[in-house]
Amino acid sequence: MTQFGGTAEACERLIGEPIRFATNERMSVELIVEATDETITSVAESAGFDAEGRGPSFGGRKTVKYRLDP
Repeated sequence: MTQFGGTAEACERLIGEPIRFATNERMSVELIVEATDETITSVAESAGFDAEGRGPSFGGRKTVKYRLDP
């Protein structure tokens, strides 16, 4: 998942469906978060995602790769 945003509540709803799908299919979910985006970082960590290190740069902005293995 990349490039979504909004309020913490909206992000929680947006992230919920990929988590449900991955859980049902026994798959992992990866999430790329802009390093300075505290809202999505907080939502990801609350949902159980673990930081995996640096992600790719988007428009010169640093990102962090998160992974969840439900």
